[in-house]
Amino acid sequence: ANQLLAAQSEVRFTAKQMGVPMQGVFKKVDGQVIWNAAQPEQSRIRLVVSVASATLGAPEMDDELPKAAWFDAARFPQAVFEAQRIQSLGAGKFAVSGTLSIKGVSLPVQTQALFTPTPDGQASIATGQLEIQRLAYQIGAGAWGDTSVVANPVTITYRIRINKH
Repeated sequence: ANQLLAAQSEVRFTAKQMGVPMQGVFKKVDGQVIWNAAQPEQSRIRLVVSVASATLGAPEMDDELPKAAWFDAARFPQAVFEAQRIQSLGAGKFAVSGTLSIKGVSLPVQTQALFTPTPDGQASIATGQLEIQRLAYQIGAGAWGDTSVVANPVTITYRIRINKH
């Protein structure tokens, strides 16, 4: 009953380095979604992101991302979002609260997801964003802990395709 279409879903992230936004993307997103728009509280959302698939489009930086100071992909290959509470806000918007686990640290997060039907009516695209503090997850530890170089807040933007049953 999984409705998540991984191939047409994406998770992006934006961090500021020396005040300049750097945009990255996780190329591999998967998980399980059982979506019930009429009774959203009965829906299940579990997104799994392969952290080794992160790219900023700059080879010298991409080489750093999987390392221990950043995502430590060898020890913690996946970031996982698990929804705990979903409420309808009307007009296709839903408040989603859950837990985001990265690098062995699990913290509560909230996001507003907008569900837009595809033109053929066969699917919905859920879009939205949330902000995390990278240091709370020990992302960019050690020498990279200096927030004047890489800012602490990171914006995560998602676009998830959910097929109808």
